Amino acid sequence: MTNKKEEDGVRKTRYCGDSTFPVMLVYSENRIEDLKKLYSYASSIIKGDVDGVSIWMNEMDGQLRSAVDWLRSEISKIPILHILDGNVSQADLQYTLDSLTPTRRLRIFSETVEKLPLQIRKTCDELRIVKGSWIDLQHAMSFNYKGLALYGTELTNQDLNSIIKSWIEKRWCLNLICFKVNLVDPDNFVDVALGDITHERRELVTHPDPEFIILDGGFDIKRMDGLVASIHIFDSPFGIIMRLKTDC
Repeated sequence: MTNKKEEDGVRKTRYCGDSTFPVMLVYSENRIEDLKKLYSYASSIIKGDVDGVSIWMNEMDGQLRSAVDWLRSEISKIPILHILDGNVSQADLQYTLDSLTPTRRLRIFSETVEKLPLQIRKTCDELRIVKGSWIDLQHAMSFNYKGLALYGTELTNQDLNSIIKSWIEKRWCLNLICFKVNLVDPDNFVDVALGDITHERRELVTHPDPEFIILDGGFDIKRMDGLVASIHIFDSPFGIIMRLKTDC
């Protein structure tokens, strides 16, 4: 829905994080109220559960919190929640995170004006934060997910050394399957982040997403209970990243 009359009926491609889909714009004088009516009508016909919700925070016409309250009343648990748009209010983003409950995956593409730490409840198995300038070692160590991606951080290779050691010693993310993080100093990653960690070379791999190009890696590390994880370095839409992936 659009609040611009000249856009009524226009077809375009919509971007939702790293996905795209076609949309047709329909003019509305009150997008939130019309969205409620559309949802009520569609749910009465489809009789299915909502699989995911994407919120563009800057397009709520000043009604973000009332829209979030309505979502919470209609959909108590949301499998997939994406939050988008930059330069948003810290209070509004935190209110959204506190109010909605993703049960499978949470992806936060938004960056707040204040750039302060967010309080994120652990209600799902996967978390991705794209604008993570506020994430330090303490924040990273507080996360406990099966799938974790932290981009835009200032985490150093020494920080990553501490994180990897904590995983090896079973002090961090015991059920981890995949961890991705941007590298601020990729040239020295192996020497610093893996310098005092026992590791072995392995064959290079390809990433199923062609936008992720393998640069280096192919290192095996082993947790104290014998679980093996591989570490690879990719060039990606999020910069140069490290991926730690377990064999479980």
